Amino acid sequence: MLQRIENQLRRGEDVDKYIIKDFENTIHMKPPDVRGQNALPGLARRFPKVIITGMQKCGTGALKDAMTRSPYLAWSAHGESHFFDRQQNYNQGYQFYLDLQPEVGPEVTVFDKTPSLLTDSTIPPRVYAYNPNVKIIVILCEPAHRTLSHYLHAKAMMKSQEEENHNRHFNHDRMHLMNSDSFEEVIDSAISEIFENEEFVRSAVFDMKNEFRAHQATRAAFYRYVANPANFERIQSIPIQLVQRGLYGYYLNQWYNLFPKENILVISSTDMSQRPAKTIQAVQEFVGVPQTIDASNFYWNNETQHFCVMGPEETEPHCSRPSKHRSGNFEINPRTKILLNRLYQSVYQDLVDLVGRDLFADWGYE
Repeated sequence: MLQRIENQLRRGEDVDKYIIKDFENTIHMKPPDVRGQNALPGLARRFPKVIITGMQKCGTGALKDAMTRSPYLAWSAHGESHFFDRQQNYNQGYQFYLDLQPEVGPEVTVFDKTPSLLTDSTIPPRVYAYNPNVKIIVILCEPAHRTLSHYLHAKAMMKSQEEENHNRHFNHDRMHLMNSDSFEEVIDSAISEIFENEEFVRSAVFDMKNEFRAHQATRAAFYRYVANPANFERIQSIPIQLVQRGLYGYYLNQWYNLFPKENILVISSTDMSQRPAKTIQAVQEFVGVPQTIDASNFYWNNETQHFCVMGPEETEPHCSRPSKHRSGNFEINPRTKILLNRLYQSVYQDLVDLVGRDLFADWGYE
């Protein structure tokens, strides 16, 4: 009984109250002929029937690597399309999107992987307008650790782009990460900014002397911040992104509001990392393609301590780059870990309401 009462306190009002729904003026309302294009005989470019929408730094690359070993699944050689989330791409229309896709036979299902799609509120309506029958795959990881992975990735990208000095997607917002800001300082500044107008919540989150009980107020304040159009530009800053992108339940709810539950598959990054064969079998079943990738395609790499994958026609296994496991050599400062846990435990029940308790029990949020 006490646990149920505590869960109610953490949830408060329904998450729908904080979701913005008026994005019609940013959507191509006339959909492409997905069915017709994908039914063409012979080799042809085909629209994606499956989209991996996230989550960034939770193993979408490993999932893509495993999926592309199937002869019945294909991904664009251009990489992540960023069609739905980059206005300059979306403005070019669906033919532009189709031109990014591979030429394959009608028996092959094309999928898109753009992990930044999950946490942008403009995206679910755009994807629904594109194809209301598209299937969505989401892979999630423990959100506090995800912030560290995102931070290390951003710093590495900044160093690489600074050296090359010609990357067309250069993000000037990463500049300050290259200087003196530690992970702990960045998280502190992000939390302070998110709750700058919520003195009670900010004080409670940073209070290390007393038991944290402001779950409901924290949840409401966090959701108010991300739903406020006045904050949309600020949310694009790296420090805010690190924290904001852990609001899994809030953003997933926007996809569930549009797409039937059977069209959304949520998987655990732990399962993908530790039980890849079982995970990819579930993915193949969900997508509706023959089961050609199984346990015989995965090999343990003692050096990286991760599984490698090998397709039916490959002679050597494909292993992820060491840079994909940067966060394994870092530990989050205990105080920062507490701060992040307070935020994400406050919103965890919204995720549980959508996918149940068992999938992410290893996070220890119960």
